[in-house]
Amino acid sequence: FIMPRLKAFFKAQVAVFSSTGREDVDVRMLGSGRPFVVELLHAKRLTAPLSAELAEIENEINKGARGLVRINSLATTTAACVMSQRKQASEKRKRYRCVIALSRDASDHELERLNEKKDVALQQLTPVRVLHRRPRLVRKRAVFYMKAYRLSRNFIQLDLEAQSGTYIKEFVHGDFGRTRPSLGELLQCGADIVQLDVLEVVEEQQQQQQPS
Repeated sequence: FIMPRLKAFFKAQVAVFSSTGREDVDVRMLGSGRPFVVELLHAKRLTAPLSAELAEIENEINKGARGLVRINSLATTTAACVMSQRKQASEKRKRYRCVIALSRDASDHELERLNEKKDVALQQLTPVRVLHRRPRLVRKRAVFYMKAYRLSRNFIQLDLEAQSGTYIKEFVHGDFGRTRPSLGELLQCGADIVQLDVLEVVEEQQQQQQPS
């Protein structure tokens, strides 16, 4: 939806899309979204677009996407900004919301203990589901805080903030022991993820502000 319209406007041969991180196809990006950059190569139009033109392009993209994708604040940028975004991508934190099915009902006391945990250090061996395209490595990641809410018997909602690059699904179910500790290990029961959403890509100045 985004790149074809920009390629047409600038008469570019190639468009390269990059954003602050990426997610699985079944994961929604909610909240205010995430920054992205489109690099247009071999463009015939070299003059910067007017603000009104960018607003029109933005409107056309949003109409064409029919709610599947929505963009805002479209603007021109510089090569230095692109490089800075790529450099900082691995330093970002993300806030997630998970709906989780447990193999048994967790007690209020267990959920309270879970909510008290801060800066949980993870060891994540490359997940089974991506072994065919990722090298077999142990990645050190962190979950900075968690907040669990009971939804119904055996189901909880878990809000958490984690280091960029953390495999959240594997943190929940453990991936056959390849992620430790996992949520299932912390609660000493089976855990599986039903739904996963990204709430926010956290900027540096927000990282000390835990939502209430």
